[in-house]
Amino acid sequence: MRFEISGHTGSLPAVDAARLPANAASIAENCRVDKGVLQSARGLKDYRDLSLGDVKTVYRYGALPGDIESGHIFEWSEVVDCVAAPLPEDVSDTVLILGDGEPKITHNGLALGSGRKPSNSYRLGVPQPGSAIVVNVSGNFDDGAREFNRDYMVTFVCQVGALVMEGKPSNPSIPVTMRTGQTCQLTGIVQPPAGNYNFVGKRLYRRSNYSGPGSWQLVAQLANTVDSFTDNLEDTEIPGSLPDQSVFDADMPNSQLFAATALPNGITAYTDGDAVYYGFPYRPHAVGAFNRTPIKHCVGLGHFENIIVALTAENPVIITGDSPAGMYPDEITNSQGCLSRRSIVSGPFGVAYASPDGLSVVTGAGADVATTDVIDRDSWQELNPSSIAGVLWEGSYMGAFTRTNGSRGVFLFDPRNRSQGILFYDLEVDALHADGLSDTVFVVSDGKVKLWDRGEALQFRWRSGVSITDPIKLSTCRIKFDGTFRLRLWRDGIKVFDAPVTNRAFRLPAGRGERWQYELEGIGTIYSVVLASSMQEV
Repeated sequence: MRFEISGHTGSLPAVDAARLPANAASIAENCRVDKGVLQSARGLKDYRDLSLGDVKTVYRYGALPGDIESGHIFEWSEVVDCVAAPLPEDVSDTVLILGDGEPKITHNGLALGSGRKPSNSYRLGVPQPGSAIVVNVSGNFDDGAREFNRDYMVTFVCQVGALVMEGKPSNPSIPVTMRTGQTCQLTGIVQPPAGNYNFVGKRLYRRSNYSGPGSWQLVAQLANTVDSFTDNLEDTEIPGSLPDQSVFDADMPNSQLFAATALPNGITAYTDGDAVYYGFPYRPHAVGAFNRTPIKHCVGLGHFENIIVALTAENPVIITGDSPAGMYPDEITNSQGCLSRRSIVSGPFGVAYASPDGLSVVTGAGADVATTDVIDRDSWQELNPSSIAGVLWEGSYMGAFTRTNGSRGVFLFDPRNRSQGILFYDLEVDALHADGLSDTVFVVSDGKVKLWDRGEALQFRWRSGVSITDPIKLSTCRIKFDGTFRLRLWRDGIKVFDAPVTNRAFRLPAGRGERWQYELEGIGTIYSVVLASSMQEV
């Protein structure tokens, strides 16, 4: 009788040990199986110190592609969504910050002061002027001058890095009747309010009703302190450019927004827990005033392609559309609510999140519990899914957790290759951030920022399932490996061998058995394991 095992995989806690495939594990800790062999995972490598004592969120900022030493680490003691602002040709590294009080925006000329970073930021959005302009008409007019109506409005303008943000206009002034050649005296042009904004001026618009409703046209750019203006300009003397439609149709993001996701098409989605709001494409500060999707108990947001996924305490909701005015929700009734906002990960597999029965994944085809055949509900609940914080690493979902018994760890699972099972690491991690520029996961552990899988090789433990046979003797073993390993062998539930091994074939204790299980522990790479009844068979 001869057994040869290679192509080891991760563990399948959902399957009884006696029903596992020969190459599947009942325990797989601190190992990797993605290269066709069983090998040690690598540990954490110290990277940088932190300023705060209890860090829940980190974000690598302002780095150069491929240069691991470049850039800065943003840190928060709160659960924060830090999202790169969807801006074309953004040279200012503008990011949006949700979950740290009011929604914020910052850039590389503002965030990189001394000490803890981001050192400074502005409130996201631009306030609406609180009162309308007062208009009086003066001056003479020539005989035959054309009579028309005119009104005015004003907007505030802020700038953050390369992003110029124009807010919603004031209410229009009371229309006045005038004739060509007359002058309008404008007073009561409101000044910007106090607050954490970077106001750079105001834009004055007018609308002249000659034979129809007319359209708004830019008259002048005004300084913040200007509160009056004399308009004696002919239509040919003003800039005349029209305000973007988003100026009229958008509100300032409300102060209760705590989560966001940015789509490739430039739309930014936000939630305050009661609804999902949409920023106009490439204008994350301009949130559609009348275009929102009421979604109760929204926990957080993710996306795949240009599709938004709102994760709630009950069911996921898929939202499709290409403008704030045309977003269409579709609820997936699966009773798998999101238990942890930090667990939400957008990846090539869709949007994954921690749910009551396992790791759920939402795609265009619907939603399912991806770990159903991998880890049973009771084992999953022991991981305390409400504690899970996740990131994307090497195409797989990586989640840090604190078990119900207080012990901590990390798991790795690929929703697109579920037969590979689940891997566990006995590493304690407080926060994670996946950085695409360096293809690295930055984690917080022991009060420092560390690099995932960049440290020394870890000692791993891999235990097989239980092979049930007729009563036989397995008296010989040979393991092909590099490194240092120890083999443990159980026969009918009794440990009969526990010793270091070499690459040469060796004898096992004599005796017949019907239930066989082995475990490997060490550092290095395992290529194959052979258990046989005679030396000739290995």
